[in-house]
Amino acid sequence: MKRNKRPLAIALMALLAAGCGSGDSSGKHNEAASGSGAPVEVVKGFAVHGHEVRAFRPCGTDEEVWVIDRTGVLWDVHKDLALGREPYEELFAVVMGRFGPPPEDGFGAEYGRALEVTEVIYVALEGFRCNLDLDSFRYRTFGNEPFWSASISPDGIVLRMPGYEDRSWTDIDERPFDGGVMFSADGPPGQVRIRIFELPCRDTMSGAYFASSAEMRLGQDTFRGCALPGTARPGNRSQ
Repeated sequence: MKRNKRPLAIALMALLAAGCGSGDSSGKHNEAASGSGAPVEVVKGFAVHGHEVRAFRPCGTDEEVWVIDRTGVLWDVHKDLALGREPYEELFAVVMGRFGPPPEDGFGAEYGRALEVTEVIYVALEGFRCNLDLDSFRYRTFGNEPFWSASISPDGIVLRMPGYEDRSWTDIDERPFDGGVMFSADGPPGQVRIRIFELPCRDTMSGAYFASSAEMRLGQDTFRGCALPGTARPGNRSQ
């Protein structure tokens, strides 16, 4: 591990630096990635936060990049989930951001690149990992007590609940509303309505962070939980 060969400032991965109070929280230190011309993209990988470390290792690579936090969310969630655990605990994260040059000085200057994070989609100590296929769904929704999960894709809605057979709907209607979007369907499994809200959500059991919240109406019953946005879009049906 690099942390055994290099100072703690360059030990692991990168995520955000702004608002962390570690000497690279303002000024030109955090402006290196801005104006790089690189497109904003979805990045999956592992984030580490610690003394002099704001790092991120994208999936499929050993490269560690410095993180510039434009959200103020990533490291707050990381510190909360990693509290009391080993120093430099790795957390899986999905973020929106752009790659660019590192800061000219400070701890981030030891890295080859910086990742400027503009949105945090998902952060968890346990759960999804690099094999998460974001292109396979529009949203994945989850709730506890009772547990339920629903996958919304261009092919329809698939609902899973312990003790029941999977239920699916193929003809779904999508309608935006102020602050979110609603997916609805009617069919032999019954009537289902799933509303996605543009409000952050924390899983009530694992503490995982999700960018969106969800509410499902199944017949006369209402279930609430979190939602993970995917990248599948209408017209991109599976073959």
